[in-house]
Amino acid sequence: MTKADDAETLASAGLRDVFFNLSLFQFLTFVRRGTFYTFMINYLYMLMGNVTSTAALGTLNMLASALGQNLLWGKISDRYKARATLIIAGETIAGLTYIVVFLIHRSFLDVENNFAAGLTIIFGLSILEFFWSMSDVGWAALLTDVTTPKTRGKITGALNFIAHLAEW
Repeated sequence: MTKADDAETLASAGLRDVFFNLSLFQFLTFVRRGTFYTFMINYLYMLMGNVTSTAALGTLNMLASALGQNLLWGKISDRYKARATLIIAGETIAGLTYIVVFLIHRSFLDVENNFAAGLTIIFGLSILEFFWSMSDVGWAALLTDVTTPKTRGKITGALNFIAHLAEW
């Protein structure tokens, strides 16, 4: 076995660990989003009784995510190379935002203002998506950092397959 073979074997073993961790992260992200938003749309319609308001959730979420990824997080990721920091910060802020949105939502339900409670969810989750997009950018940049052009397509395809299994 040559030194090149040894290096490739070590890189392969390290890559397997990274691949497993990234796969798990991707799977859990898609499970969270797929499951949560499926029920959230139904809940908002029941709460607000208005399809247009309910549709605002999807529209504003996508807008917030796209703005965050394209105007802010991508530039920060490229400038500071803080991939893991973006992932951790994005997930942490999003998790805390869930709690704040719940508490505000609950306070509007307590005073029987269902429409305001629904708007709290729509706008609160849009803010949450803005910060989740931070972890999306960090994850994509990290994937590029830990793969080579030769292996990137295969790994990205496998990760996307794993992620979309989570949506079922």
